[in-house]
Amino acid sequence: MRGAHAGLWFAAAILWVAPALAAGMPRYVGVNLSGAEYGGRKLPGKIHTDYVYPPPELIDYFMDRGMNSFRLPFRWERVQPEPGGKLNPDELAHIDAVIAHVGARGGSVILDPHNSAHHAGRVIGSPGLPASALADLWRRLAERYRSNPRVLFGLMNEPYPIDTGLWFDAAQGAIEAIRKADAANMILVPGTRWSGAHSWFSGGRESNAARYEALRDPGGNMAAEIHQYLDGNSSGTGKTCPKVTQGSDALSGVTHWLRRHSYRAYLGEFGASADPMCLEALDKMLAHIADNRDVWLGWAYWAGGPWLGNYPLSVSPRREGDTPQMRVLMKYAGHK
Repeated sequence: MRGAHAGLWFAAAILWVAPALAAGMPRYVGVNLSGAEYGGRKLPGKIHTDYVYPPPELIDYFMDRGMNSFRLPFRWERVQPEPGGKLNPDELAHIDAVIAHVGARGGSVILDPHNSAHHAGRVIGSPGLPASALADLWRRLAERYRSNPRVLFGLMNEPYPIDTGLWFDAAQGAIEAIRKADAANMILVPGTRWSGAHSWFSGGRESNAARYEALRDPGGNMAAEIHQYLDGNSSGTGKTCPKVTQGSDALSGVTHWLRRHSYRAYLGEFGASADPMCLEALDKMLAHIADNRDVWLGWAYWAGGPWLGNYPLSVSPRREGDTPQMRVLMKYAGHK
């Protein structure tokens, strides 16, 4: 982005993040608003029947408790039915409504194609879905949202199964397409192997860490997107946690790597059950991010959403009030 317009764009971003930084908080603290990624076997599906976007009252619930940012999962196939084709205006209208509501209260939204590097069953790099398809999606989204510094671009949720080199080549193409669209927005780049902190260095020269080091962002506004769950296999499917340092230990190596290379990262997914040891592990992991907020931009818990029901990791409000996990999050979101 160039000229006076660029100066105003960055000034707006700096004015917004200053309160969080001054309060000793990471820049972005929030949750994943689950719902629009539902119904992957019913595409395009029917909204409010097969999938749903978060209602304003749910967003307000989280913002009233100190959250200032939301990762918004959605299906690539609904936003762009045909790779390389036009974006769906009806789906974009739902996304725009979330962005407008969050933005009116001073928050930000991370766009998250929740597809694991697939479109309609085809993985990026396979026949019918070249890497250029991802670049085309992000060029079009960048053209739409480049004037809004409160919108961040999360390139893809947990690319899998895909070769690490192929994924990062596709990511590089998407980064370049975004910048050629004259968009200065923050770009979040995940890795393969579910983008886990615990596996970030696995694979030698083909590790996420090694491949990320080869990326180049012409706009200089990029961060690694890391995920880390607190159960024994880091999948988010277990209800117990093996130790209270499960998450902080996993993040520690990434933190040293970030500082060594002057990189930044964002914890885009993490979660735990209400088991006491898991709650303590959750507390310690968030404390680690707060203590290292020079390299950690922030976090989004998985998850809150209108259809989560009794999902054990959910932080959506219940009849009895805030969940135990939500009370831990509030401590690190500056809620009083």
